[in-house]
Amino acid sequence: MAAAAMVPIFGQNVSDKYDLVPDWTSREVSTGVYCVPIGGMLVRQPVSVGGSGSSYIYGFMDSNYKPGLSKDQCLELTAAALSLAMERDGSSGGVVRLASISEEGVERRVLLGNQLPKFSTH
Repeated sequence: MAAAAMVPIFGQNVSDKYDLVPDWTSREVSTGVYCVPIGGMLVRQPVSVGGSGSSYIYGFMDSNYKPGLSKDQCLELTAAALSLAMERDGSSGGVVRLASISEEGVERRVLLGNQLPKFSTH
């Protein structure tokens, strides 16, 4: 059911769009995100990392994700983590698309390549 609910927001192929989703909600009832691994099981976690560049950012997320981050802090962390993964992963593109989902609806942001944080000099 949760995967089906994600399809209209992210597109038909959820696995291609769902890379990193940290939680910023303040309500205890909705704290956490739902990860749908390849096997199809629905797993509730405080943060989820996946995709072709995810192996490059697990340590970064372990060091930088803290429970209780604000919405803006989560969006900044997400953009930084995706930028770091994109620098090392040959399968990642040059933009970051962020979606913040709340009771008010979906807020979308697109960060172009020149707006992304840089971690190396190349």
